[in-house]
Amino acid sequence: MRRSIKSLCLCFAAAALALGVAGCERDRRDDRLAGRSSLHVESAPYTIDDATLVTQLRDKLSASATAEGKAVSVRASDGVVTLTGRVSSSVARESAAGLVQNVPGVNEVDNQIIVAQLGNRHSSIQ
Repeated sequence: MRRSIKSLCLCFAAAALALGVAGCERDRRDDRLAGRSSLHVESAPYTIDDATLVTQLRDKLSASATAEGKAVSVRASDGVVTLTGRVSSSVARESAAGLVQNVPGVNEVDNQIIVAQLGNRHSSIQ
C-alpha cells in the first residue's frame, strides 16, 4: 500500500511538472506569435544620424521663445552637440542647453553660446 501511494505521488508530481513546462512553452509560443520576445534583452543606446539630430534640435530651439533659438547654431558629431551663437541673457543660454540635453540621441552638450552685454555687441560674458 505504501508503495502504491508513493507511486501515485510521483505520478502526480510528474504530471504537474509536465503541465507546468507545457504551459511555459505555450506562453513562449504565444509571445513569438504576437511578436514579443520572452527573453529580457538590454536595448542598445538610442542612435540617430547627425543630420537628423541637428534638424530636430534646430526645430526645437526655433520653437522656443526663451532660448532665442534663431540666434543659436547647432552642430552634432556622434551624439555630442555643440551650441554656438550670441544670446541676450544667461537664461537664454541655459534654456538652449536644457532644451537639447534631453532629446533622444544627444549624449553630451558643449554649450559655447555667448551672452552679449547690453549696448556692446562685441563683448561677452560666459
